Amino acid sequence: MKTNRIIEIPIYGVSRENYKKRWDKIRDNYIAYLIKQGEDIESAQEICQYSQYEYRPNWDYNHIIGFIRVNLMRRGLVVSLYLASTKRYRIDGMTRHNLLQQYFHNEDVCYEIKSSDTNEQIIEELRNIINFMISVDVPKRYYIDFTAFDDMINYLDIKRMYENLVFEMEAL
Repeated sequence: MKTNRIIEIPIYGVSRENYKKRWDKIRDNYIAYLIKQGEDIESAQEICQYSQYEYRPNWDYNHIIGFIRVNLMRRGLVVSLYLASTKRYRIDGMTRHNLLQQYFHNEDVCYEIKSSDTNEQIIEELRNIINFMISVDVPKRYYIDFTAFDDMINYLDIKRMYENLVFEMEAL
């Protein structure tokens, strides 16, 4: 069965802002520890500058713990949720996440595209499905990055893509 992947929306264990706040807190605690050990502020900051507390891992791809995949199939739009099976998330990377697995609490959500649907209706229904899936299955502490989705969804003609897919399937 032919499938066209429309987009994948990443789910992070923590937002970029909270990630920075947590690492800054860890660094500040280390500086406070060095001062308590007898270092002056300047030397404590200099020591911290060359330690592991200053060189934190990049947030962009290292903290993805799941994603929402939107596929276009002959039966319509199919939205799937994939999450790591770990229950606890640590920003310092001390624990490794298990492989991302399809989350089966809710089955894939399918929206059957009708010939009377406009592209705007399809996009609105897709947004509703994704928001419902997030509200039911994704813990509130996780951060869902809609940046790419919001930037490109209005430029996609899902209706035409679906019609082309159905045409190709019938030609086979």
